[in-house]
Amino acid sequence: MTLWAPNINIFRDPRWGRGQETPGEDPMMVGKYGVSYVRGLQGDSFEGGKLQDGHLQASACCKHFIAQDVDNWNNINRFTFDAHVLKQDLADSYEPPFKGCVEQGKSQQYIVSDCDAVSIMHNEQGFSKEPDDAVVASLKAGNSSIFCFYYFAVKRTIKKINILLVCEIED
Repeated sequence: MTLWAPNINIFRDPRWGRGQETPGEDPMMVGKYGVSYVRGLQGDSFEGGKLQDGHLQASACCKHFIAQDVDNWNNINRFTFDAHVLKQDLADSYEPPFKGCVEQGKSQQYIVSDCDAVSIMHNEQGFSKEPDDAVVASLKAGNSSIFCFYYFAVKRTIKKINILLVCEIED
């Protein structure tokens, strides 16, 4: 079972609309929270997250992204926002919770895109002319989680890929 939790973005601005999801603004406390959350969720906590038979009972996913805490505020759009974060701030504040989640918590997965990434690529960023092209680009980039928002585009794209594969085999 995959669970998209915990949210370990530090809560540095009370105007951020998702602050209630986080454990707070202190990177050390947020990091310890993340480690404990992952260990508790994944099973036999201090043995690297595995149960005695070696299988996870659940797979935690520390989210969202390092230095991500802006969401439709003050004319800033999270889909195109380019955060300029100092190396010192990354090292001291933003990276520790995520590093701890992976190294001490033994989190078994991580987020590499927004769950609506294909739609964002097509609708918000203008990356592709057609939704199907956004699906293909996303799959080629390694995104294996394309959700229901673009279900029909995914279905059409898979059908096209299968037709192309059949044609290649027949040739």
